[in-house]
Amino acid sequence: MKKISFLMAALLMSIGFVNAQDVNFSRVEEASTFYNPGLNVNTKSTLNALHRNVSFDNSVAIQTTTAWANLVAVSKKNAEAIEDKGYFNFTVGLGSDDASQGVLKTANALVGLSYSMPLNKNGLRLAMGFQSQIYSVNLNFAGQTFPKQYDQFGFLPNVAPGDRIYSYGGNQWVSANAGVSLSKTSEKNAWYLGASMRHINQPNVNFQSLSNFVLPSSLGIQAGYTHMGATTQTSGYVFITQKANAYEYIIGAKVRQKVGNGDKQIKVGAGLGYRVDDALIASIDFMWGRAALGVNYDLSEGAMKTLGVAKNAVEVGLRYQLKK
Repeated sequence: MKKISFLMAALLMSIGFVNAQDVNFSRVEEASTFYNPGLNVNTKSTLNALHRNVSFDNSVAIQTTTAWANLVAVSKKNAEAIEDKGYFNFTVGLGSDDASQGVLKTANALVGLSYSMPLNKNGLRLAMGFQSQIYSVNLNFAGQTFPKQYDQFGFLPNVAPGDRIYSYGGNQWVSANAGVSLSKTSEKNAWYLGASMRHINQPNVNFQSLSNFVLPSSLGIQAGYTHMGATTQTSGYVFITQKANAYEYIIGAKVRQKVGNGDKQIKVGAGLGYRVDDALIASIDFMWGRAALGVNYDLSEGAMKTLGVAKNAVEVGLRYQLKK
């Protein structure tokens, strides 16, 4: 069973990789710059990090780690009233994926630039962003073979062919991404709507045992709404991401509550999301001063659960605001 679970996990990772190198996070609003480089709804510079562990049958299958900085650039005379002014946002980041038994290792670097400008005096803004991401990927299946026959209960034993998908390979390429967003912030309400496209340049991916393959461009739509009360903040979001010939739908809602007074005040949050036909997503968040910590847990649903393989994930996010 362990061997079948490993083969299944490796096959799923290879299919996901070959179809498109797209982002896979549960904390989608926190990682919004990866989904849409023009989705800028914050006016503060931040340092950010995410670490995600995905496990199959309670063994770690793949770990994803990424860290990035969002740096807001605005003139001194506009700094005090930035909500009514235009500003640039620079993004730089590094990331990696590391799968069990060395099946998949990736590294990537990201550089992005966006500009947000006011459309009126009532908080309505338009933002546009462009991003370049450099990938380096290595695959090593170490001679594993994969079954090609299965029924509704999973892969059938003792019918795996002798041929290998591939034993090893590596490649590097550059992807170009772009996005646009419309947002509005008032005293008690805020909303955003964005659209994006990744892999605009459709880079070639060529491994040793595979023919040339062009990554298809992938579309994305993002939307969110927040109501800000005196002590309680409620919000909801929808992220739709095209992945190869399918779409990923993530829907969620969050509540944040202020606790304490003055300098000792903190915010505690909880949320529940759903990645359609894949996983339920529970989250908790803690915010104090300029720092924030959040943890998500993905509980598998859909086809993976039907096959009897437990696919779960834990994702931890950190954020630090550089200036008040």
